[in-house]
Amino acid sequence: MKPLATESKAASAPAPKSTSPDNAVELAYWATIEDSTDKSFFEAYLQQFPDGVFASLARLKISAIDKRTETERQVAQLPEAERATKATDDYKG
Repeated sequence: MKPLATESKAASAPAPKSTSPDNAVELAYWATIEDSTDKSFFEAYLQQFPDGVFASLARLKISAIDKRTETERQVAQLPEAERATKATDDYKG
């Protein structure tokens, strides 16, 4: 009896890569921080896994957090700046 072509292909196909312990640790680490708004978590991830699967995403998250922090700082200062402008206008007037 001649073996089926699918049997020979299945036997010669490489086995799927199993998750290595390091990869499993990285995935678990990322799963715990992915929704964080604290950039120190992403900085720590990059220190531990500088070329990790999520390194680019971690850098993007840090950038987004920095932008959001700067925007919040500017908005927090806005009412104070408006009061200073009003006081100057009142003095002239």
